[in-house]
Amino acid sequence: MSADDNKPFDPFELAAAILLGIGAIGTAVAGHQSGLWGGQSVEAYGEAAALTTKASSTYNDELTTYMQDTQVDIRAKELIWEGSESEDDAAGERQLGMASWMLITQTSDAAYKFLGLPEAKRKAYWEWVTPLQKQGLCKEIWARTGRGAIALQARPRHGAYRGRGDQPAGRGRREHQGHEPHWSPPP
Repeated sequence: MSADDNKPFDPFELAAAILLGIGAIGTAVAGHQSGLWGGQSVEAYGEAAALTTKASSTYNDELTTYMQDTQVDIRAKELIWEGSESEDDAAGERQLGMASWMLITQTSDAAYKFLGLPEAKRKAYWEWVTPLQKQGLCKEIWARTGRGAIALQARPRHGAYRGRGDQPAGRGRREHQGHEPHWSPPP
């Protein structure tokens, strides 16, 4: 027997042993919870990073679309003004035709709608051009009608402002009054 076996029962030592045991169990539970919540926080951080990247990408796309719409709008107004004031009828018609083409094909859907331009003209243009692009006939049209430049330079429309109701700044319907885009398929 050892000297410790002969000591009387000490309740303080029992209480200390119980508290140390509870502390060890608490530490184990805390470590387990840390592992669970740590994994969830890493997962949530990954989702937040992905959402931030998507938001940044959307912002950049929309800003690019807005800037392009603004430049097309400015150039179309210049062409309309120059075409309206031109003393050479043929040159004036070419400038007005180019302004029409730019407004019909180069503006986003949101900008076109905001400007109050007729959707029927745009729809007719795309219904005529799209099948020709798919068939690769644009160069042939260029050679036959001289209007192929429209088909060759046309690009797919893109939706700007994602339906949020944003309006391109600096644009107004009255600025395009007197010039409605004109386009009709060649004979």
